[in-house]
Amino acid sequence: MKPDLLIVAWDGAPYGPVRRWLEGGILPNLRGLVGPNGVRPLISTVPPITPTAWASFHLGVNPGKHGIFDFLHYRPGERPRLVSAQDFPFPTFWELLAEAVPVGFLGFPMGFPPRPLKRGFWVPGFLAPSRSPTHPPEAMRLLREEVGTYQFSPPPPRPGAGWIEELKEAIRRRTRAALVLARAYRPRVLGVHYQVTDTVQHSRWGEDAVEEVFAEADRALGELVGELAPRDVLVISDHGMGPVRWEFHLNTWLWQRGFIILRGGARRWVKRVLFASGISPVRVQRLAEGIARALDKFPPTRDLATFWRGALLGHALFPSLNDADWDRTAAYSLGGMGAITVCDGDRRSEVIEALYETRLPGGDPLVARIMSADEIYWGERTEDAPDLFLIGREDVLISSHFLFLHHEAFSPPSLPAHHRAKGILCHRGDPELARDPPIWAIAPAILRRFGIEPPPHMDTGPSPNGMEKPSLTRYL
Repeated sequence: MKPDLLIVAWDGAPYGPVRRWLEGGILPNLRGLVGPNGVRPLISTVPPITPTAWASFHLGVNPGKHGIFDFLHYRPGERPRLVSAQDFPFPTFWELLAEAVPVGFLGFPMGFPPRPLKRGFWVPGFLAPSRSPTHPPEAMRLLREEVGTYQFSPPPPRPGAGWIEELKEAIRRRTRAALVLARAYRPRVLGVHYQVTDTVQHSRWGEDAVEEVFAEADRALGELVGELAPRDVLVISDHGMGPVRWEFHLNTWLWQRGFIILRGGARRWVKRVLFASGISPVRVQRLAEGIARALDKFPPTRDLATFWRGALLGHALFPSLNDADWDRTAAYSLGGMGAITVCDGDRRSEVIEALYETRLPGGDPLVARIMSADEIYWGERTEDAPDLFLIGREDVLISSHFLFLHHEAFSPPSLPAHHRAKGILCHRGDPELARDPPIWAIAPAILRRFGIEPPPHMDTGPSPNGMEKPSLTRYL
């Protein structure tokens, strides 16, 4: 049985570059499906990050209804934990579809733990632990027999051309896995996600390697379409990507401005003195990378959040939110690319005014706009969102981690590129989507494509019930 719909996700695929690659012949299979002008913007969530955006895609709701605003769930005094599909307050559109037709789910983020589909298979992807189960369990056994080792996440970044070949091989393995499972379970809707298109851009933006990996993803698309002959095809990304010139360390800035107060004590005093002198996680990380490259002994990661998150040694050596005096702290940031939680409502306007006055090292203003959560979201989980969102310049990475990463508010970026709001939407067939739709509008459109009325909680547009919400596209 041919699939009625094939959904291919190129994580982080950027709208502008994909259009150029389409015109330049780098993506011939995508061009053959949708034509030279068949790429439309798909607007991501605020913030445009993996867990928030893919949760909205799977559930068909804006973040104010699912309550996932970052990679970590965090409250002062609690241990941070990674978000997962266990945090979903509604069934996914995949589960609703599987009540009527067989469904295949392969490799998407926010897919762990697997959801029990009535018909079909569910194999998690990025963010899943290495020993994650699948639904049904036989799906993983089949992959091991037919494909070999199945990796939920991409190989970690390292210098050299060898890593690019590993990324391309990861695409080929994911494609073989899709074909093996499709033949076994015969889904009418098949979704296949490729994380490596995001990974390569974060580390190698501006290099030929990015086009190489996207060309391999395009070959995979051609193979899937050629082997499965689906009636309709949808190619999407959860957000875009673009170059950055500066990194703004928001918690360092809040601390320097007196909005974060750290507790006293001799050990914390030593940490603060060393940090202020320039001994910071960023400096140590770059030193480790230099040694690793010189010795070619281990693959360093350029993802600072991954490198330091949960590192007990890091918390022992450097200031972190563990050291905050919460009775006197007015505001802090954790993840979310500009998300700010206000602890002292009386100082809210002071935080906002100070941010608007902040300038980049070259003198340009940092902030395009600061918005409150209820200006962006709607739904019962809006009250769980950070209070404010700093919408900055596109070429500035706003960095907020549990550990203070740099002793100065501005530094050269730890990554050459980071997320932007405009992803891609390409389709063969008619999903009945409005112009420049938000990512959460895909799920209800797919349900209608199969004659299923979306449940009342789903969002079909960029605003609730026709209410006017400020357009974020111009700021992100």
